[in-house]
Parts: sequence; structure tokens; C-alpha cells
Amino acid sequence: MLSRGYLWIVGLAYAGLGLFCLFRPLRAAESVGFDLVTRSARIEFATFYGGGMLALAAVFLIGGTAKRWTEAVCLFSLGFHLLLAFVRGFWALALHPDQGSTIFYLIVEIVLAAGAAVVLRPFWKRILA
Repeated sequence: MLSRGYLWIVGLAYAGLGLFCLFRPLRAAESVGFDLVTRSARIEFATFYGGGMLALAAVFLIGGTAKRWTEAVCLFSLGFHLLLAFVRGFWALALHPDQGSTIFYLIVEIVLAAGAAVVLRPFWKRILA
């Protein structure tokens, strides 16, 4: 039950972020330091970030709804957010970002990975038994 709630929270967050990127691409891009100077750049940002975030939202919400998918989607969430945090953290250390949003998203990704690890506790018990 806890894992399904986690996936609903993550899914709704990605849905909100996806809609923001889809319908307000200039503002969304500006919030993370992107400069979308051409119409083609706006289309690509809205497509990749808006559409991509909505696709992720669908995966997380399906995992939160379809019980047989819950554990697999939680494992996906763990791996996905760990990888995002690792890459963002590496580049943040290497490049010293000028946007506070970089550190904010790094913290969010770590929290989401930790949340996935916690809700997967029954899975870890089975694997380690």
C-alpha cells in the first residue's frame, strides 16, 4: 500500500512538471537556466520534457494502480532517480552550477530514490532471505 502511494505521489509530480513543460516551455526552461531562442527549440523542449515527463507520469501512475506492476515500477523509480542524482551530482561538482534549481533537483532525486528504496523493503527482505 505504501509503495502504491509513493508511485501516485511521484506520478502526479511528474504529470504536473510535464504539463508545465508542455504548456509553458519558456518559463519552465528559464527556471532551470535554458535559453530557448528559436521556435524549434521550444518545440523540442515541450516535446522532450513535456511529453517525456508525461510518459514517466503514466508509468508511475500505472505502477500505482496496477498492483502486479507496483514492485517493478518502484525498482525502475529507484534506478532512474539514482542515475539522475549521480549524473547531476557529478556535473554539479565538476561545473559548479549557477542555478539553485540544479541543487534542488539533485535533492529531490535523492529523496525520490530513497523513497523507492524504503517502499521496496519487502522486496529487499525477499532477495536477502
